[in-house]
Amino acid sequence: MLSVFLINIDYMASIKVKFRPSTVAEHEGTIYYQIIHERKVRQLLSDYRVFAYEWDENRSMVTSAQKSERRSLISSIREHISRNFAMMRILCLIASTPR
Repeated sequence: MLSVFLINIDYMASIKVKFRPSTVAEHEGTIYYQIIHERKVRQLLSDYRVFAYEWDENRSMVTSAQKSERRSLISSIREHISRNFAMMRILCLIASTPR
């Protein structure tokens, strides 16, 4: 499992996984990808929604307690984020190779 979700390929792009908490108390927030390219910051929203206590800011990853009811959902979200991140890494490498 990747512990830090950050891509910085030369000066091509930086990609981070981030969490935006809900403005409504006790509602799920949104996980999104922050993409920085040529000093322009973009946000790519995901469909993944988690509670603030399920987000580990230090690792930039979802986390759950051992006996959580949502453990399987959190595990699935973690796998999807890892897969999406790997795909973005491949796309960045392809885009940065000379033609």
